[in-house]
Amino acid sequence: MQWLIRFRIFRAIHKSSHGFHPAPWQLHYQSSSKAGAARWNDHDVPEEFNFANCVLDYWAQMEKGRGGPHPALWEVDAKGEDKWGFERMACLSRKAASILSDTCALSCRDWLMIILPPTAETYWICLACVRLGITFVPGTPQLTAKEILYRLCMSKAQCIVANETGAPVVDSVMSNCPTLKTKLLVSDKSYDRWLDFKELIRDRERKTDTTFT
Repeated sequence: MQWLIRFRIFRAIHKSSHGFHPAPWQLHYQSSSKAGAARWNDHDVPEEFNFANCVLDYWAQMEKGRGGPHPALWEVDAKGEDKWGFERMACLSRKAASILSDTCALSCRDWLMIILPPTAETYWICLACVRLGITFVPGTPQLTAKEILYRLCMSKAQCIVANETGAPVVDSVMSNCPTLKTKLLVSDKSYDRWLDFKELIRDRERKTDTTFT
């Protein structure tokens, strides 16, 4: 009986392996974009790899040649859904990088802690950190004050990003974090002594619109 079971298993594997057909090599290396558009295999391997610059920005350029945005991020919440194309994500992550470097005075090898749910702003900030070479410490909004304090002290983060739920918790331990200099709030509300990230993004978008008008 055991021999019969083994034979059936072997026969099933044999049949399934003969029914598997790998994709042609062209499908592995060539995109389905129109003639003249960029192909991902045309991109040379950079000496210094940066995901935001070498991948996200590259796909943003490819998106232009394909005649429309393609979802890089698909956000669904109680308000509905929003599809973020590669070009849009690249643009907003560059604006976030400008906020981190100019407003927060962060640079390569600095540390930043993020206590946010997985919203679009979270991805902009993470990509901005990658662009600038900033090490980010992700954290869930469920972190307690003690857990936040431990992470801030161990990382010696100079900046923290949180929403209206995490802001008062951070403030309760900030006196014990001498390296923490800047606090960014991602919320539709305002909070005392916190920089409004969304307003800073809108300000940069207004400046961009003014530049091209």
